[in-house]
Parts: sequence; structure tokens; C-alpha cells
Amino acid sequence: MLSENVFCRERIIMLGTLLFALIALNSDISFSSPCPECFVLLYPDRDSSSGFTDYRCGNLSYDGHTGTDFAVADEAKMRSGVTVRAAAPGRVLRIRDGVPDRKVSDLNQVKGQECGNGLVIDHGRGWESQYCHLRQNSVTVRPGQQVDRGTPVGLVGQSGAASFPHVHFEVRHQGKTIDPNGGIPLNNSCSTNKTALWQQPIAYIPTALIHSGFSPQVPTMAEVEAGKWHNYQIKATDPSLIFWTRSYGVKAGDRVTMTMVNPDREQVVDYKNTLTKDNRIFFIYTGSRKVVPGTWTVTFQLDRGNQKLIDISQTILVK
Repeated sequence: MLSENVFCRERIIMLGTLLFALIALNSDISFSSPCPECFVLLYPDRDSSSGFTDYRCGNLSYDGHTGTDFAVADEAKMRSGVTVRAAAPGRVLRIRDGVPDRKVSDLNQVKGQECGNGLVIDHGRGWESQYCHLRQNSVTVRPGQQVDRGTPVGLVGQSGAASFPHVHFEVRHQGKTIDPNGGIPLNNSCSTNKTALWQQPIAYIPTALIHSGFSPQVPTMAEVEAGKWHNYQIKATDPSLIFWTRSYGVKAGDRVTMTMVNPDREQVVDYKNTLTKDNRIFFIYTGSRKVVPGTWTVTFQLDRGNQKLIDISQTILVK
């Protein structure tokens, strides 16, 4: 059955753990990104307790998560068609397709199909990779087919137990789940000095902008995630000019600044706030109820300590 492994928490004796780590670190296997157009939103959980941590001791994971999630900004981007590729040469073992793309709130809706549309590739020497949540009717390979590194295998989707469009990429060796970002089993603690299994380094970016845009009314998070305001062009007849942003990995103590300047060079928004809680996904908006033709300028900054983690400035021509 094609489904994400249920992570069983068990104590493994130190000798076995070290031996398995050595096998992984000394293997000649390497993986490419299964989705070069995507960004990494979540990593495997390296905490063996009821908490969670990613391989860099950060919070880009959740309890029991077993894969690396390569995401796209919204459902509009998903619908445009984002290719998922084989991360290494091998033979396709099994596939599933036909599961609808939808945001699941009740896991009972996808019981037994948590992976959604996907596939498993056998890379030999006990190594496998799994690809989950692909778009409905997009899987392009068949069981028994040989694939090369980079062979298209489907499209990014939101099938199965998925709350956002992405491909869940999972690596296993001899049936044990391996974190490709550290090259060792998941029951090891986080560390910053382990050897990754990526052919080319994939940067660890703990906080970043997902996307930003404009809308003629106050947007909801659901609308933005669905891509309703994707590339929306404000018109002079619109009732409002709203500027919104979505970011990930935001922490308590981060400082947010948003500004808006109208075509007459008047600053109509000057918003500053210090956040009081962590936000895996941070959604914020501001705007003006008076829309006039001309060029508007908006900015969004996110600062942590003396670091400016996000700093964007955009202009929009209203006609």
C-alpha cells in the first residue's frame, strides 16, 4: 500500500544506531531535488519525543513527520503545472493516481490514501525514495519502468493528507526512514554538522517570504492559499487597495514593518509591531480604502535581532 510511513517511536540501542548512520554516510547514493521550482517548507522530525525539531534544531517540522516537503506558493501555481522529477536513477516499484486534489481537514477522508497520488522508486542496495501528494492524473511513470535522475514523474499537487500544494519526498534504506538533509535515521537528534545526501546542497532557509500581492478587498488566508488573488491588478474603481504577504518560520519577538505610499507621495500606512508568538505560516495585510490612479509603493520588512530576514518593496500602477 502506498502511504506515508507511520513513524513508530522506539528506543534503538546505540550500537545499531551508529552502524546504520555509518552505512548511510558512506553510501554512494545521492539525491537531486525532486522539485527545483519548489521551496522547502517542512523537514523530517528528528525529535524522538512528543516534540519536534528539524535537522538544524529549528521548528520547520511537526511531530512524526517523515519527509522533506517541497512546496509551491499557492493552488494557482499548482494548477499551472510544476514538475516533480526522479531524485536518483532507479526502477519504479509502485504508483497511485486518481486521488482528488483538495485541502483535507479530516484525515478519515483519506484513510489508507494518506500519500495521495504518488510513487516509490527502488534505487538498489536497499535505497528507496517516495513521492506523495502529486496532482490528480499527473503520474507519468509505470511500475517496472527505469528512470534516470531528473526524469519527470508527475506534477506537484494536493492529494491525500495534504493541507497545502507540495511533494512529500521521503528516503528509506533497508526499510528505515533516512533524513536526506543529514544522512542518518530520524531517531537521531538534530545537528548542524552531518553529511547530507543531496547531490547539490539545498540551502536551509528557516524564515522567508512565500509570496505577496494585492486584492480589492480584505483577503482571507484561504483565498490567498487558493490563489484567488494571484497576480490581481488593482483598478481605480476598486473599493480598496490591500497589500498582503505570506511568510514562513516567523518567531515570537520578530519585528514587522509595513508601509504604503500613494501616488501623491503621502504615506498612508506606517505599521509596526513586535510578534508575541511563533507562526509556521504568517499572513498579514494592510491597505487603503481610498484608491486613486497612479503608482503606489508598498514595503514589508521582518527583522529578528539585528538581522533583516525579509525586505521587499513593490510598486503597482493603478489605472
